[in-house]
Amino acid sequence: MINHVLQLEKLGYFKYADKSDVLDLKVNLAECLEKYGEIDTLYFGDDNNPSFEIAKDYRYISVDFEELIENGSPDELQTLSEYLKRRNLPFKWEFNPLYDEDYNEIIINGTKYSINMENTSWNKYAYAFVKIINLELEKLHTDEHLHLIASDNDGEFILLDNKQREYFYQHKLCNEFFIPKLPQQFYEMCINGE
Repeated sequence: MINHVLQLEKLGYFKYADKSDVLDLKVNLAECLEKYGEIDTLYFGDDNNPSFEIAKDYRYISVDFEELIENGSPDELQTLSEYLKRRNLPFKWEFNPLYDEDYNEIIINGTKYSINMENTSWNKYAYAFVKIINLELEKLHTDEHLHLIASDNDGEFILLDNKQREYFYQHKLCNEFFIPKLPQQFYEMCINGE
């Protein structure tokens, strides 16, 4: 598995990590892919806010999709903001939960979005959230997109470019449930027929 991780490194997978963390990140990723068939990372953490964690690879966001819909998405937006700052990309956001009207309003770089929460499953909310983020990433002309991994209360998000995502697919590095999915792939696999 380490050869696959080295190939991912050549594809820029670790390029945003601090050089002093890269070896540990590579070992951890290889072990998780080998043992569990899933992507994992190491975190800096934040003692003041344990729910807000920054991954040392500046790619991975662990998300409980149930909490995402119940609490909105401020932690995930803050984490993305930190990751995109590392890429020198602007990402100004505002989150407004409008519980009386059954939707959340998210403003990113001046564009207002809303996600309906009425009769929305955890997966559908995560799907809508990632679609919004990817619209904004396209506006920033980055080659990375936010992907969904797993579903329900065991979800994750990860920022990957097309070459990195294709490498995971071509070499079947993850179990099918844990493969990074673009929103449409996630919809077809996890939402269609809910």
